[in-house]
Amino acid sequence: MIVFADAGGTENRGRAVVLYHGESTAGSLLQVNQGKESEWGGFNQMKAIFTRVGVSEMGSYQFLHTLGRDIYLYVFGDRIGELTLTGIAFYDNCIAANTKTGISRVIDWYRQNRVAKRASPVEVTIDPDTTFEAYLLSMRGQTVNTAQRMYQFSLTMAVIPPDDLDEPPLAPPGVLIPDIDSPDIDLPDIDLPDVDFPEPEVPILPLPATP
Repeated sequence: MIVFADAGGTENRGRAVVLYHGESTAGSLLQVNQGKESEWGGFNQMKAIFTRVGVSEMGSYQFLHTLGRDIYLYVFGDRIGELTLTGIAFYDNCIAANTKTGISRVIDWYRQNRVAKRASPVEVTIDPDTTFEAYLLSMRGQTVNTAQRMYQFSLTMAVIPPDDLDEPPLAPPGVLIPDIDSPDIDLPDIDLPDVDFPEPEVPILPLPATP
């Protein structure tokens, strides 16, 4: 797809010339809710395309450092990950029947699938072997070209951790991590003197006289 800028007041202002999809123009394998009623319709329907995908996953863990050289590792499974879909929404694509802009369609899709309204997660497929289940948390959009009514948008999702742990997490007492470089540290014994603390004397106050 080629988007023309304004060239001296010509009729190309704010319009788009669409290169129809074929074998030579096959796009990304990225699919969102493919085959479902809430499927992301792609450029022909949404007047928007995805240009960037960001994925972040992280384990849930804790390191305990002792006074000596010992370090203990505690593992509690996986934390919620993050998936970000960034794209560009256009004013028109010369295909859709109505004139509703791309950013409006993105907002509508977000509102139909946001976590506050949708109980089940959204499925995001980035290739035939990799699919994420995630909850749609937020949407953000801003103009990148006012004259052509182009918007950049991003969808942020919380990724459900994979359920592929063959063994339970390394919960307490944890795992001792060997530290080869650190020498053994012998802490000296310290004799603390016994201290007798006197018991405080609580004065007895007289009761007030009754009238």
